[in-house]
This record gives sequence, C-alpha cells and structure tokens, in this order.
Amino acid sequence: MPDIVFDTLQLQQGYNPRANVQDAFGYITSLTIAGQKFTSDISAQASMVSFTSRVVAVMRYFKWAGGLTDPMQLKANFSTTNRNVLYKMLHGMVPNTNVTFGFVIFYFDQSSSVFYQAMAGSAPNGTTPLSGQIAKQGKQKLLLTLPSQLAGRAVQSPPNWEFDLTVMPGKTAQHVSYAYAPGQLIMKNWGVTVA
Repeated sequence: MPDIVFDTLQLQQGYNPRANVQDAFGYITSLTIAGQKFTSDISAQASMVSFTSRVVAVMRYFKWAGGLTDPMQLKANFSTTNRNVLYKMLHGMVPNTNVTFGFVIFYFDQSSSVFYQAMAGSAPNGTTPLSGQIAKQGKQKLLLTLPSQLAGRAVQSPPNWEFDLTVMPGKTAQHVSYAYAPGQLIMKNWGVTVA
C-alpha cells in the first residue's frame, strides 16, 4: 500500500487562502494532548472549498503509510498561545500520551481546475476527532516537538510557531476519508478495536 503524503502543504495558502493560487493546504481542526485542549484561535476562511472555521493550526506536512497500525505524522504551525501551552507541557511532566485530533487537507486538481477535500480525520469533514497516543522513539522520547525557538517566517502575521507530532492509533477502529481526485472518496481504517 503506498504512503499517503502531503509534503507541500503551503502555510501561506492556509493562513490566507486565495482561489487563484493552486497550492495544497490543510488544518488541524482540533487537538487535545494529555487532557490539555489547545485553542482554536486561527480563523480559516477558504471560500473556494466552502470552509470557514476556527482551527488550532495550519498544516505544512502530513504522512501516513495507510495501514491500520501505522502512525500519522503531522507538522503544523500554531499561535503563540498554543506554543506556550505546549512549551510548558514539554518542560514539565506529561501525565499521559493520549491525543485526540481532527484535520482536513485540501488539494488542487489540475484536470478539473478545482480544489477538493483530499483527506480528513474520522469524519468526512474532519470535525470528529481521531484518538491515539503520542508515538515514541525508543522507550522514553516522545515524538512531539517544538523544532524552533524562532517564530515561523513563511507567514509573518499572525506570529506562528512550528510543532511536529506523530500519533499512533488508539485501541479502537476509526475511519479516515481520503480522496485521490474530486469525487473519488475512500474511507480507510486506522486502528484496531481491542476488546
């Protein structure tokens, strides 16, 4: 099964969507880590896909090998408020590795010259969160980082900060919608129900 990779998600298009720009973009629509809910404080208004919402972060990268137990890797930028919450969490004691998150990715189809929803977590519109655990490297290192001490430079305003998160699926079967072209929706499973 081929990997599902969106490695060219554009921050500028996510923060300031323009119909005449054909760059892919995506959002983390909700995020809770270890019981800490992150604020949906970025206004996303992408009229070309009829998406208007307040979101937690603008995505710059997504990768999933597509298997039931494969992790999802997300890279995104969020507000100073959310950066400070995560910074405090990472420098304290993370009580558990539970994660719930929703996301949606939009892609431009060259043949029909339209944007379409290429991927969403758990519900066709990405509003029902997926659940999982922060992935680890070895026994101790959590794959949750703030890779830079500097604000993002691709978008100057509002101030935004990079963070990377890799999530293993939880102990329940969940669904992810994936479309490889407009109208070509596939519901894929993520996670396995453990009795």
